[in-house]
Amino acid sequence: MSFNLELLKEELLKYSTIIDCTIYNDTTLEVYVKNSTGRQTTYDRIELDYILPYFDKTSSRFGNGYYKGGFYIK
Repeated sequence: MSFNLELLKEELLKYSTIIDCTIYNDTTLEVYVKNSTGRQTTYDRIELDYILPYFDKTSSRFGNGYYKGGFYIK
């Protein structure tokens, strides 16, 4: 199974408003959302289930109503 950006976006939309969710240069995924109902554990699960099987995490932050993460393809 390969990475599916649309599935990731669908999951993010359950908990937040997407500001940016894009793959750049076919190597880097950036996720930036305004949190609506999620908690840190929600975004940790999304990373684990939808992103980390395909990307390595370079950074992620959750706070002040926002989640932001950067990932690099494995």
